[in-house]
Amino acid sequence: MPSRYMFALRLCLLIAFCACARAQDSERAALQSPRLAALLAEVDRHDANAIDAFWREIETVHSPLIEDLPGHPDEALFTFLWRADPDEDAINIRLGASFPTRTINDPFSRLGNTSVWFTSYLMPRNARLIYRLRAPQGMQKSTLSRDRFTIEGIRYELFPDPLNPATFPRGSAPAEAQSVATGPAAKENVYLQAKAGVPAGTVHKEEFDSAALQGKRTLTVYTPAGYAAHSPRLPLLLVFDAEAYLDQIAAPTILDNLIAAGKIPPVIAVFVHSAGTRDTDLPPNDRFPAFIVDEVLPHLQQRYRLTADPRKTIACGSSLGGLAAAHLAYRHPQAFGQVISQSGSYWWWREYQTEPGPSAKAGWLIKQIAESKKRPVRFYLEAGLWESAGMIYANRMLASVLRGKGYAVDYHEFIGGHHYAYWQQTFPDALIAVLGK
Repeated sequence: MPSRYMFALRLCLLIAFCACARAQDSERAALQSPRLAALLAEVDRHDANAIDAFWREIETVHSPLIEDLPGHPDEALFTFLWRADPDEDAINIRLGASFPTRTINDPFSRLGNTSVWFTSYLMPRNARLIYRLRAPQGMQKSTLSRDRFTIEGIRYELFPDPLNPATFPRGSAPAEAQSVATGPAAKENVYLQAKAGVPAGTVHKEEFDSAALQGKRTLTVYTPAGYAAHSPRLPLLLVFDAEAYLDQIAAPTILDNLIAAGKIPPVIAVFVHSAGTRDTDLPPNDRFPAFIVDEVLPHLQQRYRLTADPRKTIACGSSLGGLAAAHLAYRHPQAFGQVISQSGSYWWWREYQTEPGPSAKAGWLIKQIAESKKRPVRFYLEAGLWESAGMIYANRMLASVLRGKGYAVDYHEFIGGHHYAYWQQTFPDALIAVLGK
């Protein structure tokens, strides 16, 4: 290529690069926190009290700062904060854990030469964010972190935001907690917290010896307030990942509230524990459905006043538990006629651990359903818009296949990621959709 053309090409590329850089700088300026901009102006005027006053303000309003921006009526600017002495280098402070993955590697920036470090993101006004902070080991003076890992030679810790008292699950030990930030238009589901005057159901554990699984399993059984042997036969809600649904989602409290409000009828809920056996129990296999249908159901039918109507028998779970619930109903529609799947792992295929994807074998259960006769099963499916592409697209594909086969399907997408904090918010809606009048 003649040199003059090369020169022209390079010049065009340089102009395009500069224009792109200016556009990015303009965008960053447009997304700057108004409060931090005002603070920097105060610092530039040599206001000696500005920074101390700002940190006193944060003790009340907490982190992140959530602000409206002109021209963004449906969004808000979330600015996360970190406090460090002016001589401390905090550039390796980052958001981590369940925060949307596109931002997980973005470092915090210093505001001028102050103790204020920050990172800002434009998010929907109704967003609910679950996150932790990631810092080099020893930078955070608290000893709350149990999660330690190394990235590019730096040893990191994960811990809740020390400037944000809102955590999930509520009342959890700090080492186990995630920080929560909610946009100005985010609404908390009204059925999540225990309410005065609402009668509570009874919860107890049962140990179960399984011949199909050749080992012990634990069930936690919820019976509604007022349950007695002479009660009418009640619907059954079978829930996988008992530990999470009992402790994080607080499912018994949600059931108490929905039943008391008349949103769903009284129901017996059985939570199947999977600590230590989850990776073998929940992926599609022959033994686990046999355990549920041939052992657990007859045991429950003998001990409790349960309906035998599969239309009132629901299999429920999230992630691998959602996959297990759908597979159980697919294999045994005579026993389970309804499915609640929260972010089900429909990307799954049998060899995914030994033959990493992308793979033509992915979506194993979707293919089984597509190639089989329609079963008398109704599906409630949901997935988060911030989940991985493999997760949300697999759920969309399953919903499309089910509709094409003539199944009754409720499909929903929520603003959130792959986390129990989001599934807790939608769990009451799923129950109402499946059990409500």
